[in-house]
Amino acid sequence: MPVQATLVSVNLTQGTYTQNGSLLSASLGTLSPLATASLVIVATPTLAGTMTNLTSIIASEFDPNLTNNVSLLLVPVETGTVRLTIQSELSQQAVTISWPASESDSQLESVLTLSPPLNWQVVTNPIVPVGNRLQVTVPIAENTRFFRLRVQ
Repeated sequence: MPVQATLVSVNLTQGTYTQNGSLLSASLGTLSPLATASLVIVATPTLAGTMTNLTSIIASEFDPNLTNNVSLLLVPVETGTVRLTIQSELSQQAVTISWPASESDSQLESVLTLSPPLNWQVVTNPIVPVGNRLQVTVPIAENTRFFRLRVQ
């Protein structure tokens, strides 16, 4: 957990988690072939900057494709109070980003690099209302992508 964020909640579909300082570790237990398990971490940024979300998975069984066991997401945080939730589903090769439905006039944008000049592009994936939040699911790509929610 970055020093510029406060942990709000951790939800698992199975298993347990522990926190040791800034490190969150989860043990999802045994999964049968093709089964999935989810870990959702919600944090509130306390400072502007870039938050780093590094997720990795380890199995005791043979894994023929180790390249899909790590996900790195860098999230630029500007001052403001909108809470984004980012959920990485390695088994689905996708990242789900959600925000409060009260911010329905906002748009999710992405860019491939944070080096100037920045060319933010509107994420065109469908926005789906889920409870009191809006969410977008984007496939995990080969390139690093940075996301922001632009409040209109």
